[in-house]
Parts: sequence; C-alpha cells; structure tokens
Amino acid sequence: MKVRIVMASLITVVVGCSDQVPLERTAPASSSEPGEIVLPPSAKVPRASLPGFTPDTIRPEGMIAPDTLFEGFGGFVLATADIPAVVDGYRQYYRDEHGNRGSNVEGAVDPRLADTAKRRAARRGAPPEVVAETTANPETGRVRSYGRFLRVEHTLFSLPMLFAGVFLGGGLDVSGRLLLLVLVAGVGARTAALALNRIIDRRIDATNPRTAERELPRGVMSVTEARVLAIAGTAVYAVAAWAVAPICLTLAPIPLAVFIGYPYLKRFTPWCHLGVGLGLAMAPLGGWFAARLSFADVGPPLLLAGFTLGWVAGFDVIYATLDQAHDQAAGIRSLPARYGWRGALAISRGIHGVAWLLLAALVVWRLNVMLALPFVLIVGALLVWEQRKAHDVDLAFFRINVWVGFAALAVVVAGLIGT
Repeated sequence: MKVRIVMASLITVVVGCSDQVPLERTAPASSSEPGEIVLPPSAKVPRASLPGFTPDTIRPEGMIAPDTLFEGFGGFVLATADIPAVVDGYRQYYRDEHGNRGSNVEGAVDPRLADTAKRRAARRGAPPEVVAETTANPETGRVRSYGRFLRVEHTLFSLPMLFAGVFLGGGLDVSGRLLLLVLVAGVGARTAALALNRIIDRRIDATNPRTAERELPRGVMSVTEARVLAIAGTAVYAVAAWAVAPICLTLAPIPLAVFIGYPYLKRFTPWCHLGVGLGLAMAPLGGWFAARLSFADVGPPLLLAGFTLGWVAGFDVIYATLDQAHDQAAGIRSLPARYGWRGALAISRGIHGVAWLLLAALVVWRLNVMLALPFVLIVGALLVWEQRKAHDVDLAFFRINVWVGFAALAVVVAGLIGT
C-alpha cells in the first residue's frame, strides 16, 4: 500500500509539472564587437526607431561608455536608448519560437530584463521616460527568480532513481519515514548541485546566447544569493542524511565533491557529459545505502547507478547539441563541439544502448524477470524515441526523460514483487 501511494504521488507530480517546463533554444553564433548586442535571427527589431542599426544587432552609435545601462548582458553592453528594442526583439523571438506550443510568451521573456535595466538607469540619472515603474510585486518576482534559478522541475530526473535505490536496498516495505527523509535529502542535494553549477559556470553562461538569460549572467540574482541557496541546500541535505543515520552524514561529502567537480570537466575533456551522469548516479547509490547502511552486496545498485550514469550522460549530449556553435567558438569541450552533432548523437545512442543493457542485466541477475520485462522494454522504447526526437530538445530532454526515470523505477518495483 505504501508503494502504491508513493507511485501515485510521483506520477501526479510528473503530470502536473512536465507540461510547465520552460523551453530553451539557442541562436546561431555570430561575431560581435564591444557595445553590440547580438539578437537571434528571427528577432524583429523595430529598425525605424533605430536608424543605422543592422537587422540582427543593436549597436549604439557614438560613445556608449557614459550612457551604459545594462552591463554584462550576454557579455556585451547595452545603451540606455536601446532597452525597448532589445526587449521587443526578444519578446518577438520567443513569440515566434514558442507561440504555437502554448507557452507563456510574457513569462518566457522575463520582463525583469527591462526592470533591472530601468533600475540601473535610474541610479545613473537616465531620463524619466526611460525609468518606468518596476515590477508591481517584487517579492513574487524574487520567488520566481529563485524557482527559475533552481529549476525545481529537474528534480524529477533524480527522484525516481532515489526511490528505486531505496526499494532495491530495503524492499517494498520500507518505512514512510525513510522515504520522506530520502526525498528531503534528494531535494537539498539537487538544490546545492544546481546552485554550484550556476555559480561555477556563470561566466561561460554570460557568453552563450542560450544561457545569457539565466539569473546570474543577467544580474537578476547576485552571486551571494546563489551561494546562500547552495549553502541552504547543503544544510537540508546534511540534516536529512544525519536523520537517516550518522554514517550517511559521514559519507555525504562524496556526492558534494562530484557536484563541485563535474562543472569543471567541460574545461578539460569532451567527455564531460559523463560527469553529469555521475552526479545523478549518486541518487540510486545514496538511496540504496540509506536503506542498507552497509556496502555488502553492492553489485545490484552499481548496475542501477551505471544505468543512471549512461542515461543521463546520453541525454546531456543531446542537450549539448544546442550549444555546439558557441562551445566551438569559446573553446568549451563537449562531444558536439569535438565531433559535430552527428558524431555526438551517434555516441549518445551508444551510451544509451549500454545503459539499457546494464538495466537489463540487473533484472536478469536480481529481479523478477517476468514482471519487470515489460517495463524494461518500455525504458528501451523511450530511449529509442528520445534519440529519434533528438532534434526536438524540448520533447527529448524535458518530457521523454521524465518518463524514462519513472519507467526505470517501475522496473525495480515490479521486479521486486515475488522475490
């Protein structure tokens, strides 16, 4: 009964959240000069109000240093008079990109881009007509900023694997208290991991058209705020680990070391995607150990962790194809940057194939094959579908992947029945 309640709750969360994930798209890389804002090609800039500007860029004329308004936007500089054109251009871009997908256009282009610019303009003595009223409810805007920064919906990738590890280690009759503590620890660890990633990569994000709109590069959040969130997530994770057992707190720094280390891999190796996979592979291992409190018979959770590593690394390669042009220009190491998107996707398919074989091996070795087999096949079908839809990153990354995780959880739950 406990398992049914947990499964029903998790499925409800997925159904409620999977359609609300923001869509991110990249723009083709193009050269830029100091003082130039590079817009996506589809952005409709009101050129009549900006004489002398090119179709794809907004370039302030003359000396821009005294009138600089919004510094650090995408690594470039924006002049006071250009705020409406930039905001309108990006709004039109997202309207073109997402208008047929039912997304909230006004939310997709964060109006605080203009709000932040206007506040800075006021401090620098800009004309009154430029300094408009800021957000009507700044407290709500701040909460939304934190939500976007932490990407809470990404927790749906790790939670199924956390619970799969718990069930694999303790059986289907584990206590509700343990499940709750593991859930709290997972959310805290995920918060710390993403905050650390954003802090470490903030300068790279500022140069990438796809990520320049994130909270740190845009200045909507400060690095201090991000560090506070990272510390808070770490504290929640540590307290929950201690509540499970003191030995879990002793081992808690191991995942944190992985979270700190993997963002740096893109500086050194195109196989950095395996670092992302290793970070999420900590979930089933941690859940299993929380239930066992021992390293005895660690083979099955290692297979489950191997599946998680390969699954996550494979879809991270797909996601990285969005940044191929930027990574090649900026010297960022990734498989798409090294081998091109065709070669990278071929490697991604191979990684997913190995991941599926590891999951199948777990079933054959330790689980009820007859009951788990249908879900193993579903996982395989979802991975094939994800690869076939690699050109639609919104579908492949944000939607199909959620179901892969819950299908893998179903493999473990079904496979434990009767064992």
